[in-house]
Amino acid sequence: MRNLFKYFLLSIMLLCQAILLCGQEYCNITESCIFWEPQPEEVIDELDIIYAPNVPQWDDFTCGFNTTNLKLDMHYPDLTNGEIRPLVIVIHGGGFYTGDKSENREFSKQLASHGFIVANINYRLCEKLCCKVSALPPPVGGICEICFLETKRARYIATVDALTAAEYLIANASQYHIDTENIFFAGNSAGAVISLSAAYMTQDENEFTGLTQCFGELPIVDNIKGIAAISGALLDTLTVDHFDETAAFMVHGTCDQVVVYDEGGAYNCPNFADIPGSALLAQRMQNEGLEYQMFTVVNMDHDATVLLNTWFDEMLYFFKRILCCTESNIQEHTIVELQPESAGCTIIEQPIVELPFIRDTIDLDNTDCMIDNSNCNMVSTQNIYELPENIKIFPNPSSENMYINYLEPQTEYDVNIVDLKGVSFFQKNQIRDETIIPVKNWPSGIYMIQIRTEEKVFFSKMIVE
Repeated sequence: MRNLFKYFLLSIMLLCQAILLCGQEYCNITESCIFWEPQPEEVIDELDIIYAPNVPQWDDFTCGFNTTNLKLDMHYPDLTNGEIRPLVIVIHGGGFYTGDKSENREFSKQLASHGFIVANINYRLCEKLCCKVSALPPPVGGICEICFLETKRARYIATVDALTAAEYLIANASQYHIDTENIFFAGNSAGAVISLSAAYMTQDENEFTGLTQCFGELPIVDNIKGIAAISGALLDTLTVDHFDETAAFMVHGTCDQVVVYDEGGAYNCPNFADIPGSALLAQRMQNEGLEYQMFTVVNMDHDATVLLNTWFDEMLYFFKRILCCTESNIQEHTIVELQPESAGCTIIEQPIVELPFIRDTIDLDNTDCMIDNSNCNMVSTQNIYELPENIKIFPNPSSENMYINYLEPQTEYDVNIVDLKGVSFFQKNQIRDETIIPVKNWPSGIYMIQIRTEEKVFFSKMIVE
């Protein structure tokens, strides 16, 4: 009986250890705002770890003539035994023919300082001559002379590499304190394309079946919780459907001439096929019921680092809600304006995508870092709702006056109306009755109304003709 009791206790201890290692609950940590602000642990850096040795390099002749070692850098907090954290795999950009993981080193270390386990990876670049032709001067070279077909093939191979890195990290999870139930990808430009492809493209949806002989099939990685795609795109929105479970945080500028915000050829080249940018992907995710946040930057081109401090906080807030909310349906659109506008706006500027829910940017310094599981779609501690039946906005559309009537006696409310660039057109506080909005001299277009009470915040759309 004693032996049986000892085995019982041992079993309980092993079970408790397994639960700790496999399903740590970050949202119950109250001592500090993990994933929200820098953590006290020192960040450990391990560079140039080989995650895939002797893989065939891509050349113009064979699939095995040259080989290379694929490497990654690890940045992770110095945790005690048994502690685990979510994994973020960071992927650099560079058009699939250039770039290196060193470009994302500071970004990766910043993520690690907030409590994430970060792997910053290299992947195979296109070594074919037509991928390198952009470095040559016109008329021989130029960016529009790149072989678009080879770039599409490069995306497949790079996606194989990214998922292979995930497999390696899962196999070595205990060494790096990785929570294998919560994996994220984050990338900019080509890295964003790879992140999106890793999350939403399956082997059946890959059009290059001949590449598998040299480079293998796409590894299957479960538990991809979310991605951050900065200035990215997918080749086809149809690869995103209601069967997908990965949430997407996307940042994109309306003046991006390299990877277009809405839809168009890469690098604004007329000879390249149109591809859907983040705006169309967000619309697709909205229609398919997937979780996303679209962070639109008016007047910004391909370089999103100019607003890194703004969207980095938004990304942290998105990731933490995805991790901590047992039930959530995050579908949000945040719009900010870059001033002065980027030089790319002289080449291309696309209209802001219409999505049903717009909210202000988050201020982490003034927001409760403890996520309420029952309130996961909300900013700070305030509730945000679509317009209820007892709030009437009429007539809508209008070219003269609009009226707001809040049929809730003895309730004060504030009204703020902005255009899609975030410019304020009307603001009035402590209203107790009907409000008149004179729109006669306003530019025609779509405006967002925010109605704020002491307990709730409502959003709606109005149209000025």
